[in-house]
Amino acid sequence: MKKLKEIILEASTKKLRVFDFDDTLVTTKSFIYVKHKDGKELKLTPGEYAKYIPKSGDEFDYKDFQTVKEPKEIKAISKLLKRFISSDGERSIFILTARSKYKPIQNYLKDTGYGNVYVVALNNADPKAKADWVEGKIKDGYNDILFMDDSSKNTKAVGDLKNKYPSIKMKTYTVPKALQNEAVIDQSRQSINIIVNLDKTKHADERRFRHDTNNPITDDEIIETGKRGGQKIAKLLLFDKLDIGDDVVIFDQRTALNLVCSISNPKPDTIELDIITIMQKKDFKPKPGTFKIFV
Repeated sequence: MKKLKEIILEASTKKLRVFDFDDTLVTTKSFIYVKHKDGKELKLTPGEYAKYIPKSGDEFDYKDFQTVKEPKEIKAISKLLKRFISSDGERSIFILTARSKYKPIQNYLKDTGYGNVYVVALNNADPKAKADWVEGKIKDGYNDILFMDDSSKNTKAVGDLKNKYPSIKMKTYTVPKALQNEAVIDQSRQSINIIVNLDKTKHADERRFRHDTNNPITDDEIIETGKRGGQKIAKLLLFDKLDIGDDVVIFDQRTALNLVCSISNPKPDTIELDIITIMQKKDFKPKPGTFKIFV
């Protein structure tokens, strides 16, 4: 039975889940055509366009984006979207695209079994446009937000809203290139940079000696165990099982090494694990509610 505090918290939470379309949910054969002032032409993928710095006199042609051209599903992200659609609980789900027309995307989603997902076409590739739209939703009362996009400029612009609205729960995720190449999540996790931080607490150093011997636990052992656990954490973060700021225990089943650590996310595609306590003990009991990861 849920406690009164949990019921009140759920009632006051308004969830928003926002997904980009191109190179986030699907890859397509759509390109942006750029004509320079000197007459030379350039063809860009959506990912290349997101990083492109316009030059004086550039003219842009978005004709390919009037349809969803030869779509290929990015399985890890589409699986997550489908899970949100089918899960219990209330949440608003939107596809937020820089495209000028929403109908082709909406038709694609209906045809592929997603149902009636809201699609918003901004007709604007400026990261500020997406940030402004999300900010409008915050003003509408949404306070638990997940934003997914292949452009780090977009995720940064939206993520920066957390500074303006510190009381909301905001998680942004930049879809790595490996996923766009249709790698499954277990293969693409290698593109996530895992940092194991041994420097932030003295308390961890006090636990470096095993209980049954005087042999210290080495930095290499800690880092190797932390990185293996970090790859699993990356997947759990993506699927909303963990959150930045959570404390977790990584347990090495072979050596009985326990790493109690806190999760941080200093920049896109990077997870930092700040070691709090180190213990070599098979029956180590962390504080209640701490997520345990077996490696």
